[in-house]
Amino acid sequence: MERHALERLGHHIVSRRVALGFRNRTDLANSLQFTVRTLADIEHGVRKASPGTYAMLENRLSWAPGSIDTILAGGDPKRLWSICAAPPTTRCPTPPPTRYPEPPLKSCSWSCDGASSRPARHVKCGKTGAA
Repeated sequence: MERHALERLGHHIVSRRVALGFRNRTDLANSLQFTVRTLADIEHGVRKASPGTYAMLENRLSWAPGSIDTILAGGDPKRLWSICAAPPTTRCPTPPPTRYPEPPLKSCSWSCDGASSRPARHVKCGKTGAA
């Protein structure tokens, strides 16, 4: 594997880690049950990880399966969901109340990617529903 491709992957992982609010590498490594050293090696492009490790990273970073292979081949990752970037006057769609018998937490909000048909993800509790 070309070192440049691994470094590019590392850059994407660091950018996504920061965007998702992980304060540091240790927080992400702990959430994945990786050693900090393993994650550091991946982020620095020092070594290629196993397919299972990459699958866990893709899932935790909310990337579609195969996104890491796409990055290594020179492409960009595909996100499963993103934070709603709609203007303040536009409301994000919420899932139908019948899907969740309990009311959403008052301090929670939904993230979405606008008016698409992708699933929305509840920011605090992580529940998903149709947008």
